[in-house]
Amino acid sequence: MALLANIVRSHNLNIVSYADDSQLILSLTKDPATPKTNLHKGMKAIADWMESSHLKLNSDKREILILGSTPSAWDDSWWPATLGTAPTPPTTHAT
Repeated sequence: MALLANIVRSHNLNIVSYADDSQLILSLTKDPATPKTNLHKGMKAIADWMESSHLKLNSDKREILILGSTPSAWDDSWWPATLGTAPTPPTTHAT
């Protein structure tokens, strides 16, 4: 888990882990280009690490939750955010 945390933090993302689940946390700045790049590169690095470690992502549990007062910052250029082989669509509520 420490290696995953190092990968995540190297892309200026935060991680919260419990048991076998992890959550990535991304805060937006006034310029959303940097966080967007961090998110996409971070997710790519995680997918590469998982593949090289022979780990499989549970796609039934994967989601991107958008919280905040300025949803306009989350325009279509953020998507698809991909982790593994399938894009992860955003949602505004937890499942």
